[in-house]
Amino acid sequence: MNLKGKLGIAIAVLLVLGGIIVGAYFWYGSLKKPIIVEKNTEGSKPNIYSIKLPEKIEAGGKLTIEVSADADKVLVQTVSNGVCRNETALKHNGLFYLELPVKEGEYEVVKVYAFKGGNVAVKEVNAKFSVFDIPKIDSLEIRKNSASGKIQVILTASDTSGIEKAVIEVFGKNETMEKISSNTFTYYLNCAEEPFSTTLKVYVFDPFKNSKTLEKQIQWLFKDVFAYWLSRNSLNKELGLAVYSKHPEKVRRTYEENREFLKSLLSLGNDMYTIITKEPGALNGLEDSVFAVSLAWDLGFTKENATYPTVFAIAEYAVAVNSEKLPMNFEALKLLTNATQNKAYGRDLVDFDPVILKDKYGNKFVLKSENVPRDVWGIADFLYRHPYLLKYPKTFEAINAMIQQNYWNFFDDPYRPGYYDKTTYKPTDEIVKEIIDKQFKYFWESTPYAGNSTKRWVYLPWYDSEKLKEWFPDKTERKIVLFEFWDIPPYTADMSKPDENGVWPKVYGINGCKLFVEQLPKIYKIIDDAWKSRDREKYIMKYYWWLEDRGENGLNETIKQFCGMYWRELANILEKVYANPNWYSQIMSINAPDQYLTKNFPPFMKVKFIYGVLSDPSVCKKFGGENEMYTYGIPLAFKSYGIPIHTKGGKILIGPTKIGISAGDWEVNLPKYIRDKLIQEFGEDKFVFNYGGEFGLHSMKEGLENDDFKEIHTWYRISKEKLYLWKRGA
Repeated sequence: MNLKGKLGIAIAVLLVLGGIIVGAYFWYGSLKKPIIVEKNTEGSKPNIYSIKLPEKIEAGGKLTIEVSADADKVLVQTVSNGVCRNETALKHNGLFYLELPVKEGEYEVVKVYAFKGGNVAVKEVNAKFSVFDIPKIDSLEIRKNSASGKIQVILTASDTSGIEKAVIEVFGKNETMEKISSNTFTYYLNCAEEPFSTTLKVYVFDPFKNSKTLEKQIQWLFKDVFAYWLSRNSLNKELGLAVYSKHPEKVRRTYEENREFLKSLLSLGNDMYTIITKEPGALNGLEDSVFAVSLAWDLGFTKENATYPTVFAIAEYAVAVNSEKLPMNFEALKLLTNATQNKAYGRDLVDFDPVILKDKYGNKFVLKSENVPRDVWGIADFLYRHPYLLKYPKTFEAINAMIQQNYWNFFDDPYRPGYYDKTTYKPTDEIVKEIIDKQFKYFWESTPYAGNSTKRWVYLPWYDSEKLKEWFPDKTERKIVLFEFWDIPPYTADMSKPDENGVWPKVYGINGCKLFVEQLPKIYKIIDDAWKSRDREKYIMKYYWWLEDRGENGLNETIKQFCGMYWRELANILEKVYANPNWYSQIMSINAPDQYLTKNFPPFMKVKFIYGVLSDPSVCKKFGGENEMYTYGIPLAFKSYGIPIHTKGGKILIGPTKIGISAGDWEVNLPKYIRDKLIQEFGEDKFVFNYGGEFGLHSMKEGLENDDFKEIHTWYRISKEKLYLWKRGA
């Protein structure tokens, strides 16, 4: 006999014995707690008129029981999924109501009891309801994880009674999915290193074994295989997939045929991506990097065979073309990378390390390329016009400095040619290339590599980085010297068209640059003719008259330190040269820096002579006077002899300025071994040298201090940011 039957008998027996037993016990709920109803033999009897039930009930709804009865209290006996309860109905508007929440399962309304005045009325109901719903699959998500090579299946389902379990069927196997929350399940599918396409099924079950099924197509594409391979080999997945998107067939074919090559290529891509994403000129680092990988691929470079300078060159060239829209020239890039593959000198060609200058007073200035991708493109473009230079890798350091300096001259200098011409010049302009090529040709023809066909004397061994290192072992010094060597000012004096006063007119802008370079042979010949003439002594005398003038105008102690004589002593010799044929020997008998350099560093004699020619009135007045000679004459003449010039900074400047004495004067970059000899001969604290080894009259620290100057400083590239070489009392 079931639970509800036993309960009914118990109630009936109690009612029969009602006259004898004091009260009746009614059990409800789990039948553990009794309700005691006191027996009252007096009063009217209860009556149950009707019981109203729904035709059907739904999961998640309610079972509503409406009882019409003459009673003080109504209990309804129910069974929900095997659990028997007696529930109290609530009275409202003369009727009794009971609402039971329904989930899923078997529900039964067994009996209704009505109580009044101690009497009980009972009515059998025995209404049964079967309530079940089907689980619902809310979502089925497929997540591909290329890092782990897995597909994660995430299932979300719902059911009134909850989801008991979920099962996945894939590749002919059934697996129970992992439950990660009340209604969410997951499963990880290990994927092979080959693409596939298949159908998976998921099944969800509620506690009553009701189920729901859903199928879904899944694909592990080659792109997914490739992404997993990229991750497993520590390659840049974003870059690798972008390369695949650009060249899908080429990547797939190479993956299948030569996976190690592809790995090495994309490893090279990692390095280029790092370079490019640090480059300010890269507008889209990923696109530029994809282009760089494409270039490296076409050139045949991988991580295994490319030097770092080659990697750097390709990366920066890619930015120049892809972001800065400079024209692509594959042959030019090929020449550039052939050069950068040179183990000994390749780095020199693409060395863009900034030149950091500091003084001992905490001031700093940085000399650097303003646009590295553009300058790398410029080097490649220059090599394309001069491919023979690959045979002479010792020129690479100078070529790098030439493009950096000339591109700064044309495109970055605030007072560049375009400033005067009211326009903007570009690296692709033919006139820009023409000026660069003409300057280079002028100096190239005087190198041993070209047989020195011009027989011109050139001060700086720019063409041989090993010789240059002997002169300037420090790379910072070499870079400064080479920047100054290649400098092209945007102005010059037109030597072919003197005005009515015999003064050469001035030309500015891009034509000034062009004319400056074109006139190098002309000014060289003027000086060379003077050197070869019988008047050589005359121009040397002009040099010493310059020293005498500086001494007479406030630098008396300075020239005393420089040439060993005060201005009056020097004047006494110079005023009597015609009566004293040994005047030069008399000067040279003194041991001072001027004489020491003349004897121990023969190029210094040539420098003195060049200045002597320029200061001679027959030449000086053609420039328009001494100031104009310094502005237009010295750069042109010094440049023609391969002496670095200082039109955009680099001069040794003194302060405060005095009437008759300019802040700066000419100077020459001395090799380190000569500077060391000067210091050894005259004392370490006697001189100052500029950052490129520049030396001149204003290097005489001791003399300048005695002449009551307070500082010696310099600046570079018209920055006006002072770097102090010496301060009085500091």
